[in-house]
Amino acid sequence: MVAVFRGKLQEAIRGELTVYIVVVLFVSLNDERSIE
Repeated sequence: MVAVFRGKLQEAIRGELTVYIVVVLFVSLNDERSIE
């Protein structure tokens, strides 16, 4: 049970990290456009 929980926890963390990276890239791209 612990191994399954740990696996799901890692998947959730990885998913949140992916969303965070995408948001950061999107915001940085928008900032570059507004600066130009």
